[in-house]
Amino acid sequence: MWRTLFKTVPVNLKRDLGTYVLMGILVAVGMFIASAFAGITYSYDRGCEENYRVSNAEDGQFQVTEPLSSQEEESITQKDIRWSGRFTLIPSRRMGPSCVS
Repeated sequence: MWRTLFKTVPVNLKRDLGTYVLMGILVAVGMFIASAFAGITYSYDRGCEENYRVSNAEDGQFQVTEPLSSQEEESITQKDIRWSGRFTLIPSRRMGPSCVS
């Protein structure tokens, strides 16, 4: 029985060689596409982190409807929050997940 099997294996391989080569190419292309998506995702995340770190937007921007008094501005500054002159509070430290839109 083993001899019969070993005699038919080369014949089957020779007959189906095109199919095996095509399947190998499809697997290689699929792996390339998966790794390309992983690379794009990684570089996109890095770009978002850099952009949000520079713009301090990852923690959100909060607006007030009326200008704050100097005492309120001082208490905000003491809480390690940087004050912008446009009536916005921008946290000075990165405190949340990046690249969330």
